[in-house]
Amino acid sequence: MRRDKRPPLMVSVWAELGAARFIEDYIIDKAELVDGYIEDASGHIYINPVPAVVETLIHEILHRLHWEDWGESYVRNRTTFLMKRMTDSEIQQFYDEYQRRVRRRKRAKRGVRQADSGNTRSTQLEEPRLCRGCRSVEQSAEVRSDGSAGLEGRAGEVDG
Repeated sequence: MRRDKRPPLMVSVWAELGAARFIEDYIIDKAELVDGYIEDASGHIYINPVPAVVETLIHEILHRLHWEDWGESYVRNRTTFLMKRMTDSEIQQFYDEYQRRVRRRKRAKRGVRQADSGNTRSTQLEEPRLCRGCRSVEQSAEVRSDGSAGLEGRAGEVDG
């Protein structure tokens, strides 16, 4: 049986992940949108989630719009195309709109997710499946707390 050896650089990165201090922050720079930086004095790593979230969001929206027509590589290509044409201000506005619309879910137990519907009777959902070649997920039918079932759209909104 052959064991896959991890590259030494990856081992170092994993070790640093356990040792470093990370701070998620919305980094505003007048000149450009910043993904992250290291504070010299403390060595803390500051991460701005906005660019990565917007890129993933655009990618998944393109999958939703062109599910049958576009393959994974073309969706990635179009995502990059759109991201490069957005200003930093537009990326921030897109993220702000996403934050207004996003519905977060709480994990219950392994293999089952619960919708955070704001009431005490949470809805249990089957764990989503990965779609095609990317790391996005396909949602299956939702069982609502009133016993009815509805299909969940690919962007996470309940239809019907």
